[in-house]
Amino acid sequence: MEDYNKIIESLGVKFAKARHINILQPITIKNFYDVENTLLILYDGKVVLEGVEENIEAGDMLFIPGGKSSNITYGVGDAKEISYEEFMTRREHYFDAMTIPHEIGKVRNSFGLVAFEAKVFDSVNFFTSLDIPPFFIRNDSKLSGLIKDILIEDFTDEAGRGRVIMNKTEEIVIEIIRYILRNKMFVEQLA
Repeated sequence: MEDYNKIIESLGVKFAKARHINILQPITIKNFYDVENTLLILYDGKVVLEGVEENIEAGDMLFIPGGKSSNITYGVGDAKEISYEEFMTRREHYFDAMTIPHEIGKVRNSFGLVAFEAKVFDSVNFFTSLDIPPFFIRNDSKLSGLIKDILIEDFTDEAGRGRVIMNKTEEIVIEIIRYILRNKMFVEQLA
């Protein structure tokens, strides 16, 4: 465990963005890709990750390591299949970003997300280096609470906002590492 503590201490964590998204129409994004790590929580509706048979429920989360390409379906009903490039240029046709704190988790067909970097010695993306695929996290009230806290902070202009977001983003990284270790998703012994 001491080796993992050293790695956690060496991580440079940077908050990238937080969003509360209303899904306007069902879509499948082919080869979704982001350089940042993304933790998404489903509030209502449906999210499907190609290659993963399990269905997720409201409150479940999807973690996508930075640099991993995936086909992801958002929304209920017949999904329109689009490329990642089309999604990036026409995002407003498919998603509506919301910024009202008291609506978080209460809007139909919605999800929240936090994107961040986690680099070892500010050079190597830690989660990408583990070579693990995107995965679902179920029933984790601590992680879901951290996402909500970050969304609320990001939507306000309170003193200390940046520091609170940074601290909670670091907690998210630690909780994801703990999840990976508890579920033996990465079992190589560290040198």
